Amino acid sequence: MVVTSYHARTLLDIYGIPPGQNAFLEDSVLDLSECSCLFKERECRCPANIHALDKRTFHRDRVDPREDPIGHLIHDCKEEVVAFAGGFSISYIVKKRFWFSVIVGLLIVLGVYILKRLMNKPIPVRVKESRRA
Repeated sequence: MVVTSYHARTLLDIYGIPPGQNAFLEDSVLDLSECSCLFKERECRCPANIHALDKRTFHRDRVDPREDPIGHLIHDCKEEVVAFAGGFSISYIVKKRFWFSVIVGLLIVLGVYILKRLMNKPIPVRVKESRRA
């Protein structure tokens, strides 16, 4: 069964999955035709603030980064912003070199991003069960 992004958002509401928490479609796939994808069928931004990681894994963002990039950083990427600020500040205090500090901050952000992805285990979602609910 193919699920649109609006139906995916309804599934998140039915199952009570909060924004940012990944969901995994067990018995369906997402329709990515209305989404803009960074890579082929991966990392897609869809209507209804749905961020599709692939055809089966998705989550809802609080703020759409295409409309408000700063708001997306503040509301959906707090850990990355704090990691960059901390890494940049500490390395700038120690080394007093701006670009070195930017690179250190970005490397720390990359580490935090990878850890967030590893720790955010998707919650299984079944489309057929949700129709009865």
